[in-house]
Amino acid sequence: MAADSVLDGVFAINKPYGMSSAQVIRDCKTYFNPSKTFQPMLESEKAARAKESNFQQKRRRRVKQAVEVKMGHGGTLDPMATGVLILGCGKGTKALSSFLGCTKTYETVVVFGASSDSYDRCGKLLKNRPYDHITKEKVLEAMEAFKGTYQQMPPLFSALKMDGKPLYEYAREGKPIPREIQTREVTVTDMEMGKGPPAVKVRMTATSGFYVRSFAHDLGERLGSAGLMTELVRSRQGDFVLGGPNCLEYDDLARGEDVWGPQVAGMLRRWNQPGGVNGGEKEALQKVEEKKEHVPKSSPSAPQGSPKREATPTRRSPSPKREGSPKRTTGEEPAVQAEAAL
Repeated sequence: MAADSVLDGVFAINKPYGMSSAQVIRDCKTYFNPSKTFQPMLESEKAARAKESNFQQKRRRRVKQAVEVKMGHGGTLDPMATGVLILGCGKGTKALSSFLGCTKTYETVVVFGASSDSYDRCGKLLKNRPYDHITKEKVLEAMEAFKGTYQQMPPLFSALKMDGKPLYEYAREGKPIPREIQTREVTVTDMEMGKGPPAVKVRMTATSGFYVRSFAHDLGERLGSAGLMTELVRSRQGDFVLGGPNCLEYDDLARGEDVWGPQVAGMLRRWNQPGGVNGGEKEALQKVEEKKEHVPKSSPSAPQGSPKREATPTRRSPSPKREGSPKRTTGEEPAVQAEAAL
């Protein structure tokens, strides 16, 4: 497909299972760089570089660099997660930071009776606990504690940094963290339960910084058992919806430019129309702020009256005392990279 003008902007793609967000970008570039769809953008970049001063060494090096489609994402997904991954092209990359604060909708499956060091099925199994006492009614009652605004403890396997080092690196090396992990304020605006237990499907909408893996772990603890996340789909971020007109199916890339070209071009053109595609997010965030004013800020990870958890060499949690995560060996690294908040 030939394009008459430079295509910059933002669109979304359905990230497949087992692939990092960075790999999705690399794959997109593999298809976009030689395409007719993005040739105007590449030619424009070549022309801009040619006009740069030859008297500045740094810019001379830049002229020699290969010209490719500039891309980035607006909020990462762990490899085991699928769904909406927002991508920016060209000047659209400048708008990506605005999506980090968007509300997001997730669909997850929580399995009771087991826990892992990464709080999902990709981690090392830590313990098994009874779950026969868990009923649908008890799950629904426990879920009420996670609605609204509360303090959530991020998982140790996360990209949050401490002294300039991601927490997951401390975990992989089996080293204690320098100090306790701080809880973070999160808000869940909506939560629904599907099938279950012993495995329950939950659909929720939450603000930025919410870890679905921590929710799965804390829900199991609150029910007097254990829990871990086995599936995760991000079905919405801002106004980008899975299966919507501005979300490309990853598999369409391999079907050729005749398939993905018109779709991506249409998505980028719609982005550049007055109001863009993300116009409804401001209203959603305003509703979140209104809810924060009426909900107490507390942690639901343990029932009221539970004893305060003792500090361990690795992390602190507001839930009842539980077994610590054993040190890892080189061959037992989890498949999940824990790149950012889910």
